[in-house]
Amino acid sequence: MDVTAKIAEFVTELKYTTIPTAAVQTAKIAVRDCLGVALAGSKEEDAKICAQIARQENAREDATVIGQGFKTSALQAAFANGTAAHALDFDHSFTLMGQPTAPIIPAIFALAPVVVN
Repeated sequence: MDVTAKIAEFVTELKYTTIPTAAVQTAKIAVRDCLGVALAGSKEEDAKICAQIARQENAREDATVIGQGFKTSALQAAFANGTAAHALDFDHSFTLMGQPTAPIIPAIFALAPVVVN
């Protein structure tokens, strides 16, 4: 079984109740931190430029652009929100692997409405 298949199997068989409480709490803190940093970063010039590009797309309104007051495609929202999450360079780095949430959380939140709808 290749690595991708093993990861897919792990994810599809994972039950929330089996995740250690400490891991869930750490994940919640990381997500809140990332969203707070993205909201603050959304006021920075680079994030505003990316939001303007996303707005000009006039795409289907699937996902929210954090702090900008509009929705756009999941792709453009992930782009604008990822930029906002990095804008102030405040992403946490409490793990040995660096700053994992700023590139991941904006993409997940942008895709969530598309998957749910």
